[in-house]
Amino acid sequence: SPRLARVRKAMEAVEAYEAGISRLLLEGDGKWLGLLDIPGLTLYGPKEVPKGIGRDPTFSFKLAGYEDQPLSRILYERYGLAVGAEDYFSCVPAIYGIETAMRATFVHYNTKADASTLLRALNRSTVPRTDSCNNWPISSISSGVSAGSSSVGALRPRRKASSNIALSSELAAADAGR
Repeated sequence: SPRLARVRKAMEAVEAYEAGISRLLLEGDGKWLGLLDIPGLTLYGPKEVPKGIGRDPTFSFKLAGYEDQPLSRILYERYGLAVGAEDYFSCVPAIYGIETAMRATFVHYNTKADASTLLRALNRSTVPRTDSCNNWPISSISSGVSAGSSSVGALRPRRKASSNIALSSELAAADAGR
C-alpha cells in the first residue's frame, strides 16, 4: 500500500541518519577524536556501523580516572549532556564483567552538533596516559572548562531530559561560537 511504502521510506531515512550519527561518534568529527580513539576510553559493544540493519546509536563506555556517576554529573553540569551511569537493565555490564557503565543514547531527533558536543566533552575530560599514573583522582583531571568560565551548562537552566542525550542544538551552537 502507499501508506506502508511511506512508512518504510521514513524508517529507512531514520536508520540512515542514525547510522551517520553512529559513524560520527565512533570515528570523530574532524575536530574531536571519536569514541574509538579517545585515550582512556573503553567502548563496550559494536565498534563499527554495519550496512543494512545494524547498530543503534547507543554507546556504553567507561573513561579512565572517573567513576561513572561523577562523570555523568560533570557531563550534565558542564556540557548539558544527560548521559546515564548505571547498569540500565542491560546485559552489557554483565557481559564485560563490570557493575555499571556510561550510556549515551542518540535517536533521530539528536543532531550532529549533539554528537560533537559529547565528543568534545569526553576529549576534554581525558588526560594523557603515562606509566606512572593508573588511577587519577577526579580533581586532577582537566575538563577544559575552568570553574570561572562560562561553560555551556551555565548558559541555561536544565530541562527535563526527553532522551538519554538531552542537549539542544542552540547550546551546542552557542558553545561553538565562544
